[in-house]
Amino acid sequence: KDVADLFLLAEVYRKCGETATAKEILLRIYEKKVTWRVLEELMEVCLADKNPEEARTYLKQYGKLSGGDPRGYIYEYRIGRQLRRPDEELLPVLQTLKAEEYSEKYAYELAKLYHKLGREQECMAECADLILWFGEGTYVERAKALQAYYRGELSVDDIKQEAERRVKEAEDRRAKEEE
Repeated sequence: KDVADLFLLAEVYRKCGETATAKEILLRIYEKKVTWRVLEELMEVCLADKNPEEARTYLKQYGKLSGGDPRGYIYEYRIGRQLRRPDEELLPVLQTLKAEEYSEKYAYELAKLYHKLGREQECMAECADLILWFGEGTYVERAKALQAYYRGELSVDDIKQEAERRVKEAEDRRAKEEE
């Protein structure tokens, strides 16, 4: 009956892949009290169920409650991806997100969009920013591979193998540091 317990239960169900049960619980909470956290979980469930239209409904409410929280741009991008919106429409969303809150994953998504749109200079600049800001990690390794592709150091086939190799090396370094 406690909202916090219900929320925890819904989160566990969602993470276990039982999205229908999670959604039922979240809707019970939603009826009692609408918060940005409940809306985020409902959007996650909708996106997991490949239901971007319903997620968009919750995103509108989220925008009103969250007071312009940058995570709204993340959901807008993810919903747009599921709706198969053109890359040209998604680009401003990621550019705005970058200006509001710079994150490794979505910085790389922005670099990929530049790449898909054939905007080599912006792609290279975004990869350079990502490498500068974060230094190491999965997305940094992917950005390095994308840069190597543009410099002619890697072919399209090599880029996947090189990225996997660099990620493995970074994981091995982290494991050694933890020991």
